[in-house]
Amino acid sequence: MKPNVTYFFLLVALTGLVCAEWSGRVVNKCDFDIWAKTTRQKDAGGNGVLDSQMVKVSAKGGIYDAAFSPTFGNGEGAPDAPDHAHGITIKLQKEQDPGFTSGHVYQLEYTPYWYQDPSVQWLSADLSVVDGNPFTNVVRLAEVLVNGRLLNPSACHSITDGASSALLCTPSMNPCSYEWQPGHALSANDPRAMDLPVSDTCPPMNTKPGCSHPIECRTGSTGVFQFTLCA
Repeated sequence: MKPNVTYFFLLVALTGLVCAEWSGRVVNKCDFDIWAKTTRQKDAGGNGVLDSQMVKVSAKGGIYDAAFSPTFGNGEGAPDAPDHAHGITIKLQKEQDPGFTSGHVYQLEYTPYWYQDPSVQWLSADLSVVDGNPFTNVVRLAEVLVNGRLLNPSACHSITDGASSALLCTPSMNPCSYEWQPGHALSANDPRAMDLPVSDTCPPMNTKPGCSHPIECRTGSTGVFQFTLCA
């Protein structure tokens, strides 16, 4: 019997569509262990935040992959809308604290989304010290990887100084300009950042598509947001 070529290619296309997803990864190259967990935003049904179990990420090469996958969707509108994007937060700490108490928790946040045109796919990502900054004394590197390679920076258009597919923060007592801080403004160097009302600031995740995010790139449906400690 002659094979149905059209059906075959349709099946391949659909399979690729189902399997396509963005993932998060942490690589610990430091000489100390860290602990990680994954949090996912509420789903379209309004169900509560998903919180994974805490996992130890061993020193000198330990790897942690996000426990959940984000949902590609609309980057604006009501968060509980059926087509809204739902992002992922990976939380890291030095202490073995199952409660991940605010004050010593570092966060990586990423959301694949569309804005105005569903056929154009974007990735919004950032590093956050809003709930703690325990890694000031080591190098922090965030990268957008597609097909195992760093995404071409020309695909990114963030209006902050971090307009790139990679963010590098060097050791310092203070957060680098690419790390979200309380009152983060539309520009990383805005001197009013700490005094602006919430309505004029850019929150973590993609709840304000018109805002600047440290990483805002046009991407495909599959890739990895990778964070390396002691890079």
